[in-house]
Amino acid sequence: MFTGPGEFLTAAGNTCFLSFDDNYRSWLRTLPIFEKHQVRATFYVNSWPFRDRVSATDVRRYLKNLGLSDVEAEQETTLSTAELREIAAAGHTIGAHTHTHPVLTALPQVSAEEEIRISKEELASLLGCPSEHFAYPFGMRRHFSQSLRAYCQSIGFATIANAIPCMQYAGSRPDSLHRSVWFLEQPLAFNLDNVCIDGRLFSYLTGRSAVGGSFS
Repeated sequence: MFTGPGEFLTAAGNTCFLSFDDNYRSWLRTLPIFEKHQVRATFYVNSWPFRDRVSATDVRRYLKNLGLSDVEAEQETTLSTAELREIAAAGHTIGAHTHTHPVLTALPQVSAEEEIRISKEELASLLGCPSEHFAYPFGMRRHFSQSLRAYCQSIGFATIANAIPCMQYAGSRPDSLHRSVWFLEQPLAFNLDNVCIDGRLFSYLTGRSAVGGSFS
């Protein structure tokens, strides 16, 4: 059974929490596949770069800042606000992922809080319902802080997700929902091997991932 972030923490039986980060129009191609296989996903969305709200230059700049090559940034684009509503209407969960996708710990506290708050408010306005779930950009321990975690809780987020690989042996909590990265460019065996690694101690000591891959 596929669940959203809140239900994943309490669901009984075999459950899967599938999520995607940032803001890509190519997500729309997954909707027929998910409907066919009864998959419910969560999309953590940056609220600034909707292509019907910013320029094409801003869209390319945003995509390149995420690490896409020049060619990839030309081939990809971001969602429109109507397309975001289409994803939500298909039964998927929309979570916040900051406004512009900065490294939050590189910002002054007040600026980091503003990135989070604007994202929450913009998505609530677009979808007509509260934004209750948050994933911080880049997802590693060094990209988030206890003070920001407390701020997220204070403004009403029910769950806070990271993206630290090899944390499936750690118990998830509402304020620390562990997600393992699946590298689509790698063979299946590579990803299955990663699932077997217990990276709790390494991550705690270094703030970094216990496995390699093409992410920060």
